[in-house]
Amino acid sequence: MSTINLDPLSTAYAWAAVRLAASNDPNRPAMYRTVEIGQYPTGNLYTCVDGYSLLQAWVPDLEWPWAPQPDTDEAPTAVIAAQDPDNVALDMIRRIRSHKPAELEPGTFLRFRDQRSQPGATQQRLTPEMSPKELVLDFAAGEQTVAIPVNEHLFPDWRHIVAELGERGPTASIAYSDVILSTVSKLAKMLGCPVRFEFGAGVDAAARIVLLEPKLDEAISLELSGFVMPVRTVEAVALMDEAS
Repeated sequence: MSTINLDPLSTAYAWAAVRLAASNDPNRPAMYRTVEIGQYPTGNLYTCVDGYSLLQAWVPDLEWPWAPQPDTDEAPTAVIAAQDPDNVALDMIRRIRSHKPAELEPGTFLRFRDQRSQPGATQQRLTPEMSPKELVLDFAAGEQTVAIPVNEHLFPDWRHIVAELGERGPTASIAYSDVILSTVSKLAKMLGCPVRFEFGAGVDAAARIVLLEPKLDEAISLELSGFVMPVRTVEAVALMDEAS
């Protein structure tokens, strides 16, 4: 992995938001407090899953501030799954989020690099053929630095969930667990905006959630959405039987 410069506030909000969907169960090592970072030519896509919910945040590169999130059939140039078992990266992200854009000096970056990269050897892209053991987060030229392990377990393939949405008929009834509703509520509170649920894939399938006009400073560039799985209730199973 090369060293890359990132907009600190946009990246911090993206990381903190998707981490709400990361599993807190150490018995699920592929998802345990893990953020998948997919790099594309025009930005980074951050993804977390816990088996029941999925959250994604798209942050365009500094030189492509209006670039949209890529389609699911577009493969990233590189992917790293960074695990934060002790929440040291999340704590650092929270400290970054406490800043207002006007408080940051021009040229203040959040840098991602692996443990083999030299702090001053800044490049623009991840190097997919490398397999780093740690991801280093470096804020404000070394004022704050943490290192977290790269998760070597296979991160779940989430693309088929996105691709399959909407293939079945409309949803007549749906139910969510308290954990899912708590995650969505925290997300809405963090970004200060309503959440839209988009149904239409059946009572047993994921529903898409979209954040409507997050109340963030105009200097923060962020696009966030996700999917949540319903609870298998008696009513839901009956509706599934009727549909079949």
